[in-house]
Amino acid sequence: MSDNGYILGEHRIRGGKVAPYEVANRVPFMVRGPGIVAGTRVPDATSQVDFAPTVLDMAGLPIPDSVDGISLLAAMRGDLSASVSRPDVLIEATNTKATSDPLPWLYHGIVTDHMKYVERTTGKKELYDLDADPNELVNVAGKPDYATEQARLAGILEQEQWCSGVACR
Repeated sequence: MSDNGYILGEHRIRGGKVAPYEVANRVPFMVRGPGIVAGTRVPDATSQVDFAPTVLDMAGLPIPDSVDGISLLAAMRGDLSASVSRPDVLIEATNTKATSDPLPWLYHGIVTDHMKYVERTTGKKELYDLDADPNELVNVAGKPDYATEQARLAGILEQEQWCSGVACR
């Protein structure tokens, strides 16, 4: 596993990691071990929260109900019935310098196969159509053609930001 990406000028950001864009959020995750055939790929959307349950599963240990993620082990072993697909992935960056801030995040959002919705602590909202705009250059938040989708994703974000354990799986 690696750290998340580093922005080097994309989105007019001179350098850094704390941004909601795909270039800064994608993380490679490679596993080697018994029963995992070389070259196996899990094409489904996964999240960092899946790391702990995967390692626990590999060690033959139970996954506590308090853990948010799901094990990727069966899918990594090539079990096609072991779908790890999820309709969306929660992304967020916390404000580590804030000790009493009622909003301890810099941004949080939801990423689906086709869309990304982000809410920033500043109140700014961002919505990207990842099919039409994979580089996330055109913010369509507030545009009438995307109002229904923006409202839907805002509702999902509201639910998922507070879930924990089995409810998040």
